[in-house]
Amino acid sequence: MRRNQLIYSALFLFTAFVLATSVSCKKDEDDSPQTKTDQITGKNFVVTAMLISPAVEYNGIEISDFYSIMPSCTKDDITIFNTNGTATFDEGATKCDAGDPQTTSGTWAFLENETRLSVTSDGETEVYNIVELSESKLKISFEIVEDFGNGDETYTYTVTFTAN
Repeated sequence: MRRNQLIYSALFLFTAFVLATSVSCKKDEDDSPQTKTDQITGKNFVVTAMLISPAVEYNGIEISDFYSIMPSCTKDDITIFNTNGTATFDEGATKCDAGDPQTTSGTWAFLENETRLSVTSDGETEVYNIVELSESKLKISFEIVEDFGNGDETYTYTVTFTAN
């Protein structure tokens, strides 16, 4: 009986060794780094932060965090960048205007060595600077000249999208 225990123990150790070495020696399926296209496509991006600089005065208060005053119906909007260069814009669970379509579409492309992002929707093209791009985050910035009551001034918006 002692001999059977030794045989079973030896078989167990051998099996454990084979499994451990086969798992540890297994090469990753795809060990190449992700491209920026891989990082941006096929995800549901939702705005999770929007900053403006310089701050804007609103009801006597300086506001630099636009996300905090955005209506909830825009905070659930979804942007999807597809590998074929198309984009889908979805109103999310809540629409600000019930008459608006649930989804619209457009196109997107990287520009200038993938440092800028061009998005076309409803016949208008906007170009954004890519501040950060990873598998779970897209952060862009852009400048707009606006008059918030003190004459034209250049404002920089920084928008963070998180993939969910």
